[in-house]
Amino acid sequence: MKPINIKLDPGQLLYVSRSIPPEYTGTAMMLLALLYRKNYDGVKLLAPTSHPVMNELIDRGWVRLDNGFTPMLTEEGAALAKTIIARSPARKELSQRAKEVHLWIKDWIALWPRIHHPGSKKLLATDEKNITAKMIWFVDNYEFTVQEIKAATIAYLKDRYRHNWEYVRQATYFIYREDTAKIRTSDLASWCEAVKNSHYCEEYSQTMLTKHAN
Repeated sequence: MKPINIKLDPGQLLYVSRSIPPEYTGTAMMLLALLYRKNYDGVKLLAPTSHPVMNELIDRGWVRLDNGFTPMLTEEGAALAKTIIARSPARKELSQRAKEVHLWIKDWIALWPRIHHPGSKKLLATDEKNITAKMIWFVDNYEFTVQEIKAATIAYLKDRYRHNWEYVRQATYFIYREDTAKIRTSDLASWCEAVKNSHYCEEYSQTMLTKHAN
């Protein structure tokens, strides 16, 4: 089974934008896709249950709150979300963006602190070969800029630093994780979306080369 990737279909984008306020459309589609893939960490990051976008999805009957707290897709919501998820097509060659990953991947790795992952003897970001391969896949499947990728990573690391590195992921798994069904879930994509929507990118671009823990 080939990896599964989120793709925002233009037809569905128009359908959703006609159903809810247009400024919520992108986030709403991402939430539906994340719920479909059961990426609840990404859902919590983008929109808690009190978020206006989540309320819109509930009002439209696409999402319900299980036990009054946990967002779950309704049958109608799952059918809509399924049209947003698309299998990644086979690519004959890498995009130009993917070919340029090697130009900045060392800078990205340098953003990570040289500390060991809790319960592991490995540093958070050491396997440059595997990190590069995963990042090539990431930029070939998502439209985030290098600036947004770095800003999202810094935001994530600052967040984990404030929580004493609890539940911090190694860099390779932060880019994406793959389950037994070959479904890929990307925390980096979720953080990129959150950073982009929250206008953090400009703030973090000013300190892009500064260690996050300073």
